[in-house]
Amino acid sequence: MSQTNSKYQFHKAVVENELIEALGPEKVSTSFIDKEVYSRDIIVPWTCPLPEGDCKPPEADFVVWPETTEEVSEVIKIANTRKVPVIPECGGAQGGGSTLPIFGGVVIDVKALNKIINIDTDNHTVTTQPGLICDELESTLNNVGYTMNHLPQSQHVSGIGGFLSARSAGVISTKYGKITEMVQGMEVVLPNGEVMRTKAVPNSVAGPNFNYLFMGAEGTLGVITEATLRIRPFRRRESFYLFCFPTSPLL
Repeated sequence: MSQTNSKYQFHKAVVENELIEALGPEKVSTSFIDKEVYSRDIIVPWTCPLPEGDCKPPEADFVVWPETTEEVSEVIKIANTRKVPVIPECGGAQGGGSTLPIFGGVVIDVKALNKIINIDTDNHTVTTQPGLICDELESTLNNVGYTMNHLPQSQHVSGIGGFLSARSAGVISTKYGKITEMVQGMEVVLPNGEVMRTKAVPNSVAGPNFNYLFMGAEGTLGVITEATLRIRPFRRRESFYLFCFPTSPLL
């Protein structure tokens, strides 16, 4: 039985076998080094909250790397049935402890879901999986004449799923909007393993926008496996001009 926390007791061998059966052995790990990697933030190292004594960083029981929405769904169904905590992980560039496995369980690393599904040049949208790093998506869009213009400081290490889960804002968000204003539709695996898809349409007053339920929830209400985002034509060249005026005689 797992002794990670008294609130969560489950047969680790049973859960491991079910995960391997669902994903294959190459996508499931219980190795020390893998669990160590996911026991801390990439920016802020784990620090003990207790005033005295040694404190071990939180440790997951399993780390998995699904490659499809169906595989994410299978992992969630197993975790839901066996009452195992689930921690979604994307780029890992956060520094607030939001993806640390405080109660053990299974870390779902979505970086293997890193495909661009479609670039719709007629409707100016891109549909992508969440594990794609922002710089890679932006480079691909630039090559076909488009841009997201979402440029946060961590764009070279952060994935789209992390941006959505944390409601990220870029350095030019005052002009082009935050990530939440670029989203038109999503595919999300719910806590019971069911897959929910919202319609990829612009904002409407006809009913609630369920996209906002998952953006900013940091994976607590579901695992985002696909998103359709608004894109814009990319200006390959910009020119800047300086206009000089004579000093006013009144000054």
